[in-house]
Amino acid sequence: MYSIINEVFIYRILIGIIGFINLLLFHIKLDAIDFGMYQTMINILGLHIFFDIGLSAIILPLGLRLYSEKSLDKFYSFIKTCILMSICSSILFLLLYFIGKNILSTNNLHRYVLIDNIWLALVFIGAILIFINTLLITFEVIGEIKYVYRIRIISLFVSFIVCGICLLCGLGINSYLFYQLATLIVMIIGIYKYLNKIFKLVQIYDHIKLDEWMKKAWPLQWRGLIGLFSGYALVMVHIPIAYMNINAIVAGKLGLSIVIINTISSVSLSLVISKMPELISLNLANNTIKMNIFIESLIMYVLGNIILIILIIWYEEEASRSLLPINELIILCIAMLGYHLVTLVALFARVKSKDPISLIQLIVACISVFISYFSSIEIGSIGILLGLLILIFFIYLPLAFIELIKINKNK
Repeated sequence: MYSIINEVFIYRILIGIIGFINLLLFHIKLDAIDFGMYQTMINILGLHIFFDIGLSAIILPLGLRLYSEKSLDKFYSFIKTCILMSICSSILFLLLYFIGKNILSTNNLHRYVLIDNIWLALVFIGAILIFINTLLITFEVIGEIKYVYRIRIISLFVSFIVCGICLLCGLGINSYLFYQLATLIVMIIGIYKYLNKIFKLVQIYDHIKLDEWMKKAWPLQWRGLIGLFSGYALVMVHIPIAYMNINAIVAGKLGLSIVIINTISSVSLSLVISKMPELISLNLANNTIKMNIFIESLIMYVLGNIILIILIIWYEEEASRSLLPINELIILCIAMLGYHLVTLVALFARVKSKDPISLIQLIVACISVFISYFSSIEIGSIGILLGLLILIFFIYLPLAFIELIKINKNK
């Protein structure tokens, strides 16, 4: 068990570090417009969460329950249904090519023409990776967690090295295609020995009937989908919007600023996430949940942002070429502080086995997209950030704290 936890933890750390270094390499090697296009591309590809329709959020909990109950017929029928739905999701994902084409060609048609085939290839690879991710989660359910995370770690290193070589060879924005291609190849090699077993599974067992799926899987599925959608709509959607309504350079600066602040948030949230099993166990045993770990996470996030602002003020000339202006960056830091607080509330709700404010998340996410789009047209990037700040502190955060009060009253 220790070895498994070790490898999962290593992967979580590596994906943050390697992702951040990769972003910096692209920032160094690309000009400002190409970097904005790159940031927009990876954020459009992030829309895979919608085409995944929440499958990745339900396979592990529901699959583990059926597998632990020794209900093998039900388990294999459930897995077959997930695989078939994943194939449909992958096919639908190909529609993202047209969405991305419409966004990426805005303001930079002459540059997009040069990468049209690359964008098509990226969408095609992304569609295959949705299916492969479903298979990998399935392997986790049957006890191959260690093997799955070894595949993921190896793919991280291989794709990072391939991408770095491509950037050094001057392939520019095309390097991201080779990054994704390397990931795909490693994943296919990794799952190859299980493919025969999967094909037999699909042939032998019946899929779950729709009414049974709607009763058991769909309630978890839509909540997982809403959680992913709200995270995307509140944070990442602003980058393609800035690309469309302002320009690629601003989109690149906004994207890099968000990634840096998100990295600080992820590190501080890891304090709580790593303790979640222990906190859930304490709750089930009716023991008092101490808030120390949540407070420590908040303090770490605030200190990280203060250090970031001091460094940017100190190196203002260099930072201004890569990041948002200092006044906009401060607004973003404050807005993300509110988002960090909401995330802590949601984690506490999960510890208490309560519904993690799904309806609130959906409403706020939809408002976020609306405000970001129209404010960016009127007053640019400052409009996006002020809209985000107002939305989080005057709607999202108060509603989240009302939910927290309800949870504490009902304990």
